Amino acid sequence: MRIIGPAIEQELLSINMVLFYGLILCPHSESSAVTLRFERKENVANIKSQKKRIITNEKARLRNRAVKSELKTATKKVHTAIEEGKRDEAIAAAQDVGRLYDKAVSKGVVHKNQAANRKSGLMKAANAVPAK
Repeated sequence: MRIIGPAIEQELLSINMVLFYGLILCPHSESSAVTLRFERKENVANIKSQKKRIITNEKARLRNRAVKSELKTATKKVHTAIEEGKRDEAIAAAQDVGRLYDKAVSKGVVHKNQAANRKSGLMKAANAVPAK
């Protein structure tokens, strides 16, 4: 999912308002579109490369937040299946969460040791559910 297109990004970098205003990207819940909102900030960079970093960091923050949210949702599915006593569903969901954690590690969102510990804990809990 692209947050903003390269043409818009270039346009933003060329706008003089970026010198005086900080860029805030606001995702909409209805669609994947993003609105741009300018908000007054006290310490905003005047250097071109730092303005680019502000935009890049904001895009990365939104992407990381989405990945973490997806991980939490998938983890809740595992816990729900465990509480309902559905062993097969819990194990399948735990395997899916494992894949998501591996992707998050490769993107640098989650540390590999944290991912390994969480995957291990989920699989242990899923395997502890008695078979029916």
